[in-house]
Amino acid sequence: MSHNTISRRKNILNKTFLNKKSPLIIGHRGNSAHFPENTIASFQNALDSGADMLELDVFLTQDAQLIVLHDDTLDRTTNGTGYVWEHTLPQLKKLDAGSWFSPKFKNLQIPTLQEVFDKVGKKTLLNVEIKFEKGGTLQAYPIEQKVINLILKNNLLSSVIVSSFDYQILRTVRTLHPDIQLGVLSDNPEKNLDQVALCKAIQAVSYHPNCKHLTKTKITELHQAGIAVLPWAMPEDNTPVMTQKMLSLNADGFFANDPALMKKISQNKIKND
Repeated sequence: MSHNTISRRKNILNKTFLNKKSPLIIGHRGNSAHFPENTIASFQNALDSGADMLELDVFLTQDAQLIVLHDDTLDRTTNGTGYVWEHTLPQLKKLDAGSWFSPKFKNLQIPTLQEVFDKVGKKTLLNVEIKFEKGGTLQAYPIEQKVINLILKNNLLSSVIVSSFDYQILRTVRTLHPDIQLGVLSDNPEKNLDQVALCKAIQAVSYHPNCKHLTKTKITELHQAGIAVLPWAMPEDNTPVMTQKMLSLNADGFFANDPALMKKISQNKIKND
């Protein structure tokens, strides 16, 4: 990697990620390897394990509240059933979001985004992924404005990245606010879509691709455009081997289910470099 590219990447990280050193250890839904995902306990343990950033997912409830949950349905990670947006916040708060993972986490609640901000918002960087219903129902809801309002209310503009797989959501966020930091999520990059051009068009600070579709050439291209690269992995790919590969390709961080394990791998890489 050229000196100019290294300098450019450091400049990206210094401006965007509050001087956190690359590579960033990003707790994927907190410490989801050892705690029920997207719960306060999971987020707190990820921080205790050395995470530099926490990733979480938000949906709107029936009464237009921002709730932290990954799936559009309640069935997998709670004792409830049905779509998230079919329930009010008081109804969702009565659910058990911990027992599915282990009996010792019985009665953990689904947190609101405000509760997460209250607990860890001043302690770390946050990646707030705006979720959406594939059928499009949620597109009519003002979720983008609500997320922006909450970020501003909590004075977290410099430490929150808003990401989404839905590029229209990202475009809407950029239209609504010029300074919200955006991250472009990608699974299997579309053949006819220039990801670098998209990132530049909406002034995204980072690109979050599926690690299986990432190459050193693509990372270099993104760095040269002033865009940080933060890959993620499906559970079967979220392994020490894949983490080592991403770091060797000079990715700026990695969404890890086990932040402590990634920290160990990262430290070993630094020692060996």
